[in-house]
Amino acid sequence: MKVFRRSIRTKIMALAVVSITLGTLIIGGVSYMAAWNALDHKLKSSDLLNLVKYQAERIDGSIKKAKETALILANDSTLNAWFKGGESNKTLGKLSKEKLTNIKTTTQYATISAVNKSTNNYWANDGELIDTLNQKDNDDGWFFRTLASQEEVSIQIDFNKELNNTFVFINALMGNVTNPNGVAGVGLDLTELSEAFSKEDQFGGKNWLIDQKGVIQIANDISQIGKPIGEIFGETISSKVLDLSLIHISEPTRPY
Repeated sequence: MKVFRRSIRTKIMALAVVSITLGTLIIGGVSYMAAWNALDHKLKSSDLLNLVKYQAERIDGSIKKAKETALILANDSTLNAWFKGGESNKTLGKLSKEKLTNIKTTTQYATISAVNKSTNNYWANDGELIDTLNQKDNDDGWFFRTLASQEEVSIQIDFNKELNNTFVFINALMGNVTNPNGVAGVGLDLTELSEAFSKEDQFGGKNWLIDQKGVIQIANDISQIGKPIGEIFGETISSKVLDLSLIHISEPTRPY
């Protein structure tokens, strides 16, 4: 009889242990799924958006600083006087070249430049004359279009054959925008900018900067720049990205 009772007691205890274990597993599983769903929701609704905004702010900050530098150079009285006088005054020329050199050595920009409307001379970095632009040369068309635009500041991505590199140029009209003396420019190295912006984040994700029309402006793969995102990711993803209303995409002063 004692053996029988012990057997029943053992079975009941075993059943209780199994029930408690199953209950714990079920509760644990439900809790895990609830926690996972909460984490997934937070990641999609908050963390990823914050990451995108952070990256966008980094690019926006870099361009704003470059714009400020371009405007400082564009409004420099000595440089404007030298350009307006056809670069004939040697004293003004020396001071202007020193200005270019000083900005280049005290900043981390890839290139600093100023192009004179009256001579078409392209002065860059250490006050070096690297080219004389020609209106018939397609590669020099950006300068003449910028002069005619009457826009104080414009942004463009361009390959510079003299410097043998591709840059994001922030160009500012010098002096009066309706009759400028030339164009002052700050160049950001596109390769460095793309690498900094597009490197993988802590979630293993990558970033692309697009304009409001869905054209890629910055990407780790430079060959993707200037292409519609639909061409890279497909129209379904493209339409979803362009329909996002929570993310503000900063548009440059001038499309490029």
